[in-house]
Amino acid sequence: ENVTVWRVSGSPWTIPGHHGDDKHSRDVQFLNTYADEQWENILNFMVGNTNSSTFVRSDVLQVLQHAGLMSESSSTHPAFITTLGFQFLLMNRTFQVWYFVMQYLKTAQARELDLIDCLNLIFQLNFSTLGMDYSVRGLTQTQVQFMQHLCQFGLVYQRKKSSKRYYPTKLSINLTSGMIMPTKKLLHD
Repeated sequence: ENVTVWRVSGSPWTIPGHHGDDKHSRDVQFLNTYADEQWENILNFMVGNTNSSTFVRSDVLQVLQHAGLMSESSSTHPAFITTLGFQFLLMNRTFQVWYFVMQYLKTAQARELDLIDCLNLIFQLNFSTLGMDYSVRGLTQTQVQFMQHLCQFGLVYQRKKSSKRYYPTKLSINLTSGMIMPTKKLLHD
């Protein structure tokens, strides 16, 4: 078995290699389209595109509200984009994804997820190869749960929840590369 092992925080960090042919394999073009569509669904939802709301799950809305990008909904008013949310839309995609993931990680404990496990998975994805499938074997329960959320955000593709393989997308691989921080004190925390 082709496996690369790294040490992060004193614990082994394993990147499983390719495990033979996947009869449901996905090419780079498919993964790029998938990532773009998933992310665009989130952005369209923010501006009130009703076609996108069916594709956005409550986890995404919770992160948007936690980050102050959308208002809290009430019985009389649905959630709507905030001024900060409009500023967010003007940022480049890499910054948007980075900021969104950082806000998600701030809610990890409330979701009963181990923050270190989540960070380890992000680093693993960042060092992955676009178009290559990876095995879920060796991932912790937290990482498997976190991966389901990353699928909603377009950072990972998995054919179905029970799939034993996943494909990192350009959004996760480029998460920390080419990061351009905004020059204004925008999206201040």
